[in-house]
Amino acid sequence: MRDRLRRSFDENAALMRDLREMNATLQDRIAERTRDLETLAHTDLLTGLCNRRKLDEALAEAAERAGASGAPLSLILGDVDNFKSVNDRYGHKVGDQVLVAFAALLRDAVRPTDILGRWGGEEFMLLCPDADLATATAIAERLRQRAEATALPEVGPRTCSFGVATLAPGESTDSLVARADAALYRCKRNGRNRVEASSGPWPEVVERGAA
Repeated sequence: MRDRLRRSFDENAALMRDLREMNATLQDRIAERTRDLETLAHTDLLTGLCNRRKLDEALAEAAERAGASGAPLSLILGDVDNFKSVNDRYGHKVGDQVLVAFAALLRDAVRPTDILGRWGGEEFMLLCPDADLATATAIAERLRQRAEATALPEVGPRTCSFGVATLAPGESTDSLVARADAALYRCKRNGRNRVEASSGPWPEVVERGAA
C-alpha cells in the first residue's frame, strides 16, 4: 500500500512538472507571438521601415523630449522625383522594387539615432533628434547626393527631393510636418533634385542641389 502511494505521489509530481513546463512553453510562445504582432503593427510591410502609425508615435515622443530638454528636433520629408512615371512606364511591381531600394539607401545613410519610416506612398520621413536646421539640411543633402549616384532596380539612378523643418518652441507636430511638406512641395515647384528647409512659421528657404 505504501509503495503504491509513493508511486502515485511520484507520478503526480512528474505530471505537475510536465504541466509547469508546458505552461512555461505556452507563455513563451504567446509572448513571442505578441512581440511579432507588435512589430507588424509598427512596420511598413513593403520596405520594412517604420510605418506611419509608428512615425506618429515616435514624433510625439521626440517632440515631448525636445520640449523638456530644449534640444533641437528636425524632420525631413523626401521622395523619389517623378515617381508616378516609374509606375506608368515600368509597372507597379518595378515601382515597389524602386521604393524598397530607395528605403534601403536611406536606411544605410542615416545616423543611428535617427528614426526613418515610410510616411505614405513614395514619401519617407526622417526624424532627427538633437539636430538643428543646419545639421538636418546637411543630412538631407547627403541623402540627395547618395540617391542621385545610386542605380535603382530597372530604372537606374533617380533624383529625389527633401523638405526640412526644425521644431520651434511651442510648435505642434502637425505644424512641423506641414512646414516640411511645404518645403518639399517647393522642391517640386523649383525643379526637383534639391533640398529646401523652413526655419520657422515664415520659412527661410535653404536651397541645395541642382534645379
